[in-house]
Amino acid sequence: MAKKKEETTEEVVEKSVTLTKDGVSFTLSDPIMISAFENQGYEVEE
Repeated sequence: MAKKKEETTEEVVEKSVTLTKDGVSFTLSDPIMISAFENQGYEVEE
C-alpha cells in the first residue's frame, strides 16, 4: 500500500500581529511582512 505523503502541519500557526507607527496600525499574519514592518520602525502591540 503506497503511503500517502503526510502534510506537515508544523506549529507555525499564523498568528496575527498588530504593528503601529505614528497612529497607523496594520494587522499582519505573514512573518516576512511583520519583520519588514518592524524594520521600518513599526512597534508590535502585545
